[in-house]
Amino acid sequence: GYFILLFKQNDYLFQYGWPLALWFTISTLLNVSDRYIIDYYLTDKDLGTYSAIYDLLYKGISLLYAPILVAGFPIMTQKYNSGNKKEALQFLKKLIVFETLIFLVIVITAYFLRAFFIERIIGIVVTDQSLELILPILFGAFIWQLAMLVHKPLEFELKTKTMLLFSTLALLANVVLNIFFIPKYGVVFASYSTLACALVYLLLTVFFIGYRNKRNLCGT
Repeated sequence: GYFILLFKQNDYLFQYGWPLALWFTISTLLNVSDRYIIDYYLTDKDLGTYSAIYDLLYKGISLLYAPILVAGFPIMTQKYNSGNKKEALQFLKKLIVFETLIFLVIVITAYFLRAFFIERIIGIVVTDQSLELILPILFGAFIWQLAMLVHKPLEFELKTKTMLLFSTLALLANVVLNIFFIPKYGVVFASYSTLACALVYLLLTVFFIGYRNKRNLCGT
C-alpha cells in the first residue's frame, strides 16, 4: 500500500511538473529568440543596442515585481487550498491593481528620462531608434509580469499543460512575426513583437479562465 501511494504521488508530481518545466524553458526562449533573428538579419550594432536596453528594462521590471509575486503566492495558495477561492481571487485582483499603479509611475518616469537612461545608465548613443525601444519593452515586461499573476488560478487547478500550450503559441507567434517583419522594419519591431506575444499569453489565459468560470456557473 505504501508503494502504491508513493507511485501515485510521484505520478501526480510528474503530471504537474513536466509541463511546468517546459513552460519555464519556453518563457526563457521568449526572452532570447528575437536576438538570434536580429543577429541573422541586422547588424551587430542593432543587436547590441537592443540587448542592452532589453536586458536592463526587462530584468529590472522582473526584479521589481519579484517580491510581490513571491510574497503573494503563498497567501493566495493558502486561501485557495482552504476553500476560500473567492478570497484568493480578490487578493489576486488587489495584487494586479498594485502592480498596475507601480507601472504607471515607472512608465511616466521612463518617458521623460529616456535619453538620460540610454546615455547615462546604459552608456550608448541616444538615437531615434534607441528612444523608440524603451516604451514597448517596458510594456512587454509589465504585461508578462501581469500574466504571471493572472495565470495563478491555472496553477492552483493544476492546468500546467494549458499554460504550456499558451506559452508555446506565444513563442510561435513571436518567432513568425520577427522572421517576417524584423528584416523590413528593423530592430524596433522586435520590441513590439515582445509586447504583442506577452499580450497573446495574457489574453489566452484570461479568456480560458473566463470561459471555464462561465461554464461552471452554467453547470450549477
